[in-house]
Order: sequence, then structure tokens, then C-alpha cells
Amino acid sequence: PGHQICTTQNLPLSCTYFHNNNMKLVKVFAYIIFTVFAWHTSRSQSGVDNSEMSNKIIEIRTYNLRPGVREEFHKLVLTKSLPMLYRWKVEVVAFGPSLHDADSYFLIRAYKDLDDLKKSEDAFYGSDEWRKGPRESIMTLILNYTTFVIPANAELIDQLQKTNQIPFK
Repeated sequence: PGHQICTTQNLPLSCTYFHNNNMKLVKVFAYIIFTVFAWHTSRSQSGVDNSEMSNKIIEIRTYNLRPGVREEFHKLVLTKSLPMLYRWKVEVVAFGPSLHDADSYFLIRAYKDLDDLKKSEDAFYGSDEWRKGPRESIMTLILNYTTFVIPANAELIDQLQKTNQIPFK
């Protein structure tokens, strides 16, 4: 799969890399973006100060996995990918299997800004530890993925971290 990040100054924008025309990820991200905007709008209308909304950004990535490999992918994330991300000081907000089908997975990471995201991902994905380590075994399980980058504050990040309580089935 390829790697691409897209944003706009004022609105989130999706970027998708597809090996096929599977629209499942587009629907998932449309729901996520709608939910975040609804939350942000409700806070604005209730008089809550949203000036902190841009304190950080979050990268939301969903993966369409090859059929039947999600358990294997999850084990690789837990034993290989997450320990590496933590060693590289990447703030993992949430991760796990999606509830909507048996072949989807998500990863949410937080960064200070787009520059921090780019530097962090360039260093991580360009490292020998990743390229000579679990990269191949993880990437072969992925059909495609989609990445969104949106503004976030501490409250939103805290709420998203609670999704890590979802048990893997």
C-alpha cells in the first residue's frame, strides 16, 4: 500500500490509497468526520471555547485487511508495531478491530502539528527497525488503507483513548 496524508487549512480532507474500488473505508471515514464535526459544532453552539481544538492533530487510519487475517494482524500490531511506535515516542491514541466487519482495523495517532507528523512518520517508516523488521509481514496483510488528519484537543483525544477498551474478537 501507498502512503499519503492530506489536509486543508480549515477542513479535514480524506486521502485514500486503493488497490481496488472498495468503498468501505470511505463510508467509515465519512461517519468519523461527520461525528467529529457534529461534536465540534455542538460545543461551539453551547458556548464552549473551541480555541483549544487545534492544540494537536490526530491521524485516523483505517485498514481493509485481506479476508480472514485480522487476528494475525492484531497480534502483529500488539507484539511488533505498537512496541516500535512507543520506542519511537509516537502517541498512539487508539487502535483495534473495527466493529463494522471482520476485515477492518483502525489506528489513531496524535501529533503536535503536520510538521511533527511528517517528521515522525518519515523517521519511523524510513528506519531500519521498520524496514528490516515487521514491515513486510504487516504490509502483506493489508489490502488498502485510508488516512484522515483532523484537529483535536485533549478532551477529544481522551475520549478516543477510551476506544482501546474494545475487546478483540
